[in-house]
Amino acid sequence: MTTDITEQDLTKLLTSWAQISNIHCQALTDAKAELAEGAKLARQAGWSAQRIATVVGVSKRTIQVWTD
Repeated sequence: MTTDITEQDLTKLLTSWAQISNIHCQALTDAKAELAEGAKLARQAGWSAQRIATVVGVSKRTIQVWTD
């Protein structure tokens, strides 16, 4: 199978996708950090790890790790 795409075009495309991927990864990291902070606040307010986990959609153990 052959394509009409040049090496230069392919390089640009792959570089663009890599940049998009990096942006998404950074956004995910930031979102997780904010979620962990929110979980800590909820724990301080008296919420159980299980209650937070149910609301957030992660395991109880994940909440415990984030908040300990």
